[in-house]
Amino acid sequence: MEDNMKNRALLVIDVQVGLFSKGNPVYQEEMLLENIIKLINLFREQNQEILFVQHENSGSLKAGLEGWQLHPQIKPTGNEPIFYKTQGSAFSNRMLREYLANNHIEEVVIVGLVTHGCIKATIKDARLLYQTVVIADAHSNFHEDGALMIDVWNKNWREEGLQVISTDEAIALFSKEE
Repeated sequence: MEDNMKNRALLVIDVQVGLFSKGNPVYQEEMLLENIIKLINLFREQNQEILFVQHENSGSLKAGLEGWQLHPQIKPTGNEPIFYKTQGSAFSNRMLREYLANNHIEEVVIVGLVTHGCIKATIKDARLLYQTVVIADAHSNFHEDGALMIDVWNKNWREEGLQVISTDEAIALFSKEE
């Protein structure tokens, strides 16, 4: 890793098959997946950490069932870890917190599902410990007012002082640090 590159991690939250088969479709599903894949590819090229998080519950995300699996377009490779959670925030997983600390992570970049659920909860906890970057067009939901939900939360996070940027802005910014 270059000296001028921040020690950052991409947190890919709950991009699981079961969340793509709800009554309402994931808002802008194809764009969401494309943007997350772009970021995963950049982080891999830069040898930055990519952490996958899977939610477990007794419904459509029951461990081991098809719905619980990561989306087929989002696959960890090599030694990219997967962390499991049963609560909203990815930081409810002690092993994830320890992994970030042991790898001296300074900044987390958050993408995935669901905007007003697990993304919101993860951001709330992340900002207490890390510089937190929210990728405005790489989180989504299956709410009937999906676009509004994303706009409202992106605005809220900006007003709270978080860095909220698009996938293209993130790629440009992170690529300059190489």
